[in-house]
Amino acid sequence: MRRENRGLISTLNEAIGMASGRYLARMDADDFAFASRLGAQFDAFSEDPNLVVCGTNFVTLLPNGRAIPADPDVQTSHRELRIASRFYTSLRHPTVMIDRERAGPEPIYDKAYPHAEDFDLFRRLAEVGNIRQLPVPHLAYRLHAGSVSARRRKQMEETHVRILEESLARHYPDAAGTGFADVFNNGTEDSAARSGEMVRRLVALERSQPQDEQAAYSKAVLTTIYFIYASYTDAGRFDLARRFLEASNSWKFIRRRERPLLAASLQWRWPGAAGFAILKEVDRLAARIRYPRAGKLVPELDNLRSLAPDGQP
Repeated sequence: MRRENRGLISTLNEAIGMASGRYLARMDADDFAFASRLGAQFDAFSEDPNLVVCGTNFVTLLPNGRAIPADPDVQTSHRELRIASRFYTSLRHPTVMIDRERAGPEPIYDKAYPHAEDFDLFRRLAEVGNIRQLPVPHLAYRLHAGSVSARRRKQMEETHVRILEESLARHYPDAAGTGFADVFNNGTEDSAARSGEMVRRLVALERSQPQDEQAAYSKAVLTTIYFIYASYTDAGRFDLARRFLEASNSWKFIRRRERPLLAASLQWRWPGAAGFAILKEVDRLAARIRYPRAGKLVPELDNLRSLAPDGQP
């Protein structure tokens, strides 16, 4: 179908309404699905009568022609992903397949959650039935400056924290109510302190979680810490990043080479900004050496590229 642009969520829901099959498979136009993908996911649904949504591991394509290998420690089980889905997008959106019969009512994306509609959908599906992620990569996800996740980051962050606050109120009420959802709309030390208080409450709840859920819960809390910290530093708000780390008692999770930059920004802002810019460039250059060429990780990459529409890389 080709028509005027009505936005991602409306387009996804329209496509779901047009589809006649039992299974919905999702991917983006700038990614590559391996030939093994659909068969592997269909087998997963055949093995588990309670499976509602299945994602897969993935390889990340970098702009420099290299690729980041699939995460060897990716979460795969329903128990892990059910906890994760309360804190962040538990599956990579372009890899998912949904069984619409087991999902109950049509798995519709909610327009109230722009640029985090997948986060919202997966948290809802995790309450309906099992969710799973295959450990073997079956898709190559393209990372580039023109991606929606790069261009719409601010709105994505704002929607993300709103969903997270809703999840806390439902599943972990003792950690809710700090005003965390306003953290990116109100860039003050007070808001950073409130986000730190939310993390402290989550950490305090860890021991009360069921034993078989504690590992997944701890990973979800740590991921939340990194999400907030990265949001502050990427925006150049090193004062707020430092305040957040102090309020949440999370300094131990930050790379040692970043700590003096945060300390220096206490007196002068530019050393922190320049230092983080240099670190990012060092990481980028290291990726050219550390990561293999994309063709070694993506089966038949050259053939896939030849099939892409004219003008597509």
